[in-house]
Amino acid sequence: MRNHATPEVLAAHLRECDFAFKPPLSQRVDIPTYARKIHEKAERFEAWIDNRLVGLVAGYLNMEDRSGFITNVSVVADARGTGIAFSLCSQYLQYAQERNLKSIALEVGKENATAIRLYEKMGFTTQSARESTLMFQLDLATRPQQQL
Repeated sequence: MRNHATPEVLAAHLRECDFAFKPPLSQRVDIPTYARKIHEKAERFEAWIDNRLVGLVAGYLNMEDRSGFITNVSVVADARGTGIAFSLCSQYLQYAQERNLKSIALEVGKENATAIRLYEKMGFTTQSARESTLMFQLDLATRPQQQL
């Protein structure tokens, strides 16, 4: 599904996934405020099982400079390792590519090895490093759509 969850459902999902982020998401943002921002401004690709939000990819699209930024990739603990994150990221990238975006960026904690492997598998490359995070980028302009 796309853009289905309410801000309250988004906040509950983010709280459930809090400690999968490194450092935990709640140490960096106020989760209810972040959930409202995602609800209002991001394109969201959502995985649901039995009316429960189990996976989320949220990102912002800047149509002026034809770039995007993935702000959130999260999967609840009991659904990790099932390919949900890969599928949702692929959907987001396909959506961005169909809108002729040139690139997608994201930031990930250096300690989050699982997420780093996922992004590298999808073709993202490290653009810069900060003290605790890495900035990744994917060039959509030269990537064939069928690879997504």
